[in-house]
Amino acid sequence: MVSRNYFASVGNKKRNVNNKNNMKGAKLNDKKIRKIIRWKEKGFETSRIAKKVGVTPRRVQQIWKEYRETGEIPKIKRRGRKPKKISKEEIDLVLKAVEEYKGTSAVHLEKYIENKHNIHIPHNRIYTILKEFDLIQKGKKKKKELDENLRFSLLACYASEKPKRFSASKPNEMWQMDFKIVDVGGVRYNLLLIIDDHSRFILHAGIYEEATTDVVISALEECFEKHGTPKKILTDNGTQFVPARGGISRFQKFLMEREILHIKTSIRHPQTIGKVERINREVEYRLDKFN
Repeated sequence: MVSRNYFASVGNKKRNVNNKNNMKGAKLNDKKIRKIIRWKEKGFETSRIAKKVGVTPRRVQQIWKEYRETGEIPKIKRRGRKPKKISKEEIDLVLKAVEEYKGTSAVHLEKYIENKHNIHIPHNRIYTILKEFDLIQKGKKKKKELDENLRFSLLACYASEKPKRFSASKPNEMWQMDFKIVDVGGVRYNLLLIIDDHSRFILHAGIYEEATTDVVISALEECFEKHGTPKKILTDNGTQFVPARGGISRFQKFLMEREILHIKTSIRHPQTIGKVERINREVEYRLDKFN
């Protein structure tokens, strides 16, 4: 004959299992975390708080310990997939929408883009793009300054498609430029070459002690006077051309002011500027022979 104590013990085990499952399924949110801290400050027992909130006593202790050590209410670490990277198409759409809509409200731009282009870009992603290009209106920021930032931002959307073999269809459609360290009589110099992508015509060749932005701008100004301005200029990711910590470099701003598109080679595919690099290698070879 089975005793009553047996059934009682089985019932207790089932209740314990259900309680554990409930704790596992319970979601801890900011409101519950604040309750845990408030009740701990009042001296409530850990086990009692855990039961009320629906978490394990160990979790209550972890939250209380973190609060005591930092003095700040712990934040829930959100799990999930990494946010999707913002595409060039999204950037283009947002910047053009700002220009057309004449406003910088992320919520309004979200509706504007969806109505006009039938494409949904969440307002939080739109806000990220606006912030990246310094188009968030703060206080009494002048409209003229915002318009200037927008113009630079539109031009700053560099060609970022996958690298491919291409050639400009006509002169002055695109120029390539690159620095190369060369040895001249035992002294190291920086050779700067600028060529027309279509004709391979060497627009500029100069040897300099330093490879700086000033050197690049000065050389380009000479080329503009002699040959006009190109639609695009292709460079690598050297610090003379691209800022080390994001933003817009002085070189890029120089091009933007002349409405010239700056195209950067992919770091993984530097061979995109192969035409100018081949000439650089030929010059280096001839200098070695001369030396």
